[in-house]
Amino acid sequence: MHKDAGLAALASFMSASMINDADNHMRMAGIDGRGSPRLVLGTLVSVGVVVTIAAVLKFLQDDEPSVIVPLLLLATVLIGAARFGTVPGLAAAVSAFAAYNFLFVEPHFTFRVANVSDMVTLGVFLLTAGLTGWLAGRLREAADTASRRAGHLDRLARFTASLAASGSAAGVLETLAIEAGGLGGGPAVILARMGESIRTVAQHLDAVDLPEECLPIATRTMAYQAVQPPAAYGSTSRSFAFYPAGMIDGEPTAMAVGFHDMSRPMIDELDRTLRMMAVQSGEALERISRAADARNAAQEAQTEQLRSGLLLSLSHDLRTPLA
Repeated sequence: MHKDAGLAALASFMSASMINDADNHMRMAGIDGRGSPRLVLGTLVSVGVVVTIAAVLKFLQDDEPSVIVPLLLLATVLIGAARFGTVPGLAAAVSAFAAYNFLFVEPHFTFRVANVSDMVTLGVFLLTAGLTGWLAGRLREAADTASRRAGHLDRLARFTASLAASGSAAGVLETLAIEAGGLGGGPAVILARMGESIRTVAQHLDAVDLPEECLPIATRTMAYQAVQPPAAYGSTSRSFAFYPAGMIDGEPTAMAVGFHDMSRPMIDELDRTLRMMAVQSGEALERISRAADARNAAQEAQTEQLRSGLLLSLSHDLRTPLA
């Protein structure tokens, strides 16, 4: 009894420590989110931890394995899936099934199963481990999605407040570039048509070199006022999406946002927020333009009023006979 409790404490501590350490190292290296690098590394870590825990349990066990061994392997699967998601959780479940069969089911150190009862046990174990990994992974992914959406809404609220406080078109576009670049995890460039050329009017990162092939896409975005998505989902290299960002002095603008994580779900989530930012930017630019037109009209009306007053005064003086 005490030995089983000690094994449970040791296995739980080892699996949680190894998975947490691996996750912290990945975050420190900038491997975050749900992209392909984190998925691959998370799968390798989950499988490696399951195999390690199974080997430690085999080393510490007597010839007759304890009944808590399957439970400890399931707990390891659960920890890995809760940390890294569904795919690593399912991979850990298959690894736990293989390790349990290889190390603890007679004949040992082979995948052959001698008894029908052991085959049933292994089938139940595989089903339980798979469900554990799948459910824990789905819960983790749902929590991550909710957290990202909350972060997007918070950034969108800050962006809206900044637009309301901005009184110039340059300030609006600078705010848009900063917030969009921070959201996409890469550079953000605001382009505007000036005569026959396209120029950068705001950017998130200094010295952003927009690829030459992006300029025709920016031109199409301005001409048709339509969003141009990234060229290919799942690409490992950074790619750009283009959004119409409003009008400056009657000329269209476009926002180019570079995505660091090119996984399809991540792009779809970011795209919704960036579309709202681009729409709000266009509305803010229109508001500023109308305010400027209203000020110019008021100034012209005041000038015309002064002119009329002056002409009226001169006319009155000319009609008045000299004393």
